[in-house]
Amino acid sequence: MRSAKILACCAMAAVAAPAALAADALPPGFATPGATEAFRATGIGAQIYACAAAPDGRLTWILREPVATLLDAAGKTIGRHFAGPTWEAAD
Repeated sequence: MRSAKILACCAMAAVAAPAALAADALPPGFATPGATEAFRATGIGAQIYACAAAPDGRLTWILREPVATLLDAAGKTIGRHFAGPTWEAAD
């Protein structure tokens, strides 16, 4: 099997100014009737992929891990998101 080559792709585009993080409306498809929002965070980061041979011998991209910084509505770092998937608070 060929050795994997790593490619970092930007999966989450950098967000605009912190004021944009405070938007009250959820994107279409994210509504959860009856649920109460505990907090909201925005992630800025990347998805890391590895190029490896599939069982049929062809090369394919495989998700290796996400890497993101989580921000609150004021733009302050409140945690991070990484392989697992895992979310870790900054406190």
